[in-house]
Amino acid sequence: MTYLPDREFLIDVAMGLYDNMSIVNKFGANPDVDSGSVPEDVWGYGGVYGFYPTAAEGMEIVSTSASDTEDIFIQGLDSSWNVISETKTLNGQTAVALDNDYIRVFRAYNTGANDLVGNVSVRMDSGAATVAAYIIAAENQTQQTIYTIPAGKTGYFLQGYVAMVDAGASRTCRMIYQVRPFGGVFQIKGEVGLTTGGNTHWQYRYQGPPPIPEKSDIRIRVTEASSADMKMVGGYDILLVDN
Repeated sequence: MTYLPDREFLIDVAMGLYDNMSIVNKFGANPDVDSGSVPEDVWGYGGVYGFYPTAAEGMEIVSTSASDTEDIFIQGLDSSWNVISETKTLNGQTAVALDNDYIRVFRAYNTGANDLVGNVSVRMDSGAATVAAYIIAAENQTQQTIYTIPAGKTGYFLQGYVAMVDAGASRTCRMIYQVRPFGGVFQIKGEVGLTTGGNTHWQYRYQGPPPIPEKSDIRIRVTEASSADMKMVGGYDILLVDN
């Protein structure tokens, strides 16, 4: 692929007209990045994202409110790095075990008829402090720029963005996009500096999208922040092609 596909082609892919291709959209927000806490990843729970096990783990889902009994859809990868999903009904503040074991979790959202009252965590059942996905109540869906290319597929990074939101005056930050090939370490693939004295957002479109191999982890990270209470957002689109 030597050019960014046109919009009509991408819509055809999104409609499922190509059996060997699909599009993944990831977006996220970290509501509170502080100068003394960086690095932090762009996801709703805040801080550094830590769910990268080497084997699939049992998971559970729980809310901070006893009132929440909504159905939650969870999506991730199984022990073979294939996409799996399930829907579980919340039982308020009592943890509910998921049916599947997950080696990665990258999306969850409320499929019920009522808004969530509390924040919802998808977490390891062997270590409740390890959160894999997090839904802020008012949003009803995860916001995390964390993704892993499934087995048997190659990803092509089409475009992405980052921005500061409600950052106040005279603030700056540095944000990076990273990929970790399977068995390797996180490598920087792009970076940008934002400032309220100039650009508070940045968008990039690849003309020759670099391939991202199967089982590679992807994240957007804030590495420098000049102040406290900075909300950072980001997202990207990836074209998945069967190997």
